[in-house]
Amino acid sequence: MVTETQRQFLQTIDLFSALSPADMAQVVPLFHLHTFVPDTLLFQEGDDCQAFYIIAAGQVRLYETAVSGEEQTLFILRPRQYFDVIALVDDEPHPVTAAAVTDLRLYMTSRDTMLTLLHTYPAVADALLPHLSRMSRQLARLVSDLSFGTVANRLARFILLYAEEEGVRTPQGIRLSWGLSHREIAQFVGTAREVITRTLHKFETEGILDGRHGQLIIKDMDRLKQETLRR
Repeated sequence: MVTETQRQFLQTIDLFSALSPADMAQVVPLFHLHTFVPDTLLFQEGDDCQAFYIIAAGQVRLYETAVSGEEQTLFILRPRQYFDVIALVDDEPHPVTAAAVTDLRLYMTSRDTMLTLLHTYPAVADALLPHLSRMSRQLARLVSDLSFGTVANRLARFILLYAEEEGVRTPQGIRLSWGLSHREIAQFVGTAREVITRTLHKFETEGILDGRHGQLIIKDMDRLKQETLRR
């Protein structure tokens, strides 16, 4: 049974922004809400694509694992973002692993249902193109940062990305409800946990950040941006 909450939420997803109310009435019942606890693996590298996912609440980490077991985080996804687009459209196995970072609620539909939806509503297929472009740009930036940037560059850029999406302006600065461990940040930045701890402490000592009281406050946005440019 479709609830009013489900209908209202799915109407806010940019994937469906061009659909009419009558179209949405057909689309909404195709998605079903599922809940997951932190660290649940939604799928792993090499698995076949089985579903399409829209995040209702919580965070999802997409990452690759080296032969050595080292993990490189590619994306941290948040509410109203969707994923498994690449495996959906090219019918190849998953190139990454997806895991719940926090308690998670996902609207899911099967791969076959989503493919039918794309053929039925070309506007939905068109909306995937900007999404794929954003993913490609972010991956290109990540490769550049890992190849040429310092840990301070990459960490500053990661914090800025978080601030753009979840930062709250306060009299003290821009507050982030961090929610990530130093190990998880290190997996995204591409370094060791101890290096992240030292670099965050450096930013705090220089007055760029304040990491007390279980949250992170950006005190000097201009200097944080400058850190992304240093080599």
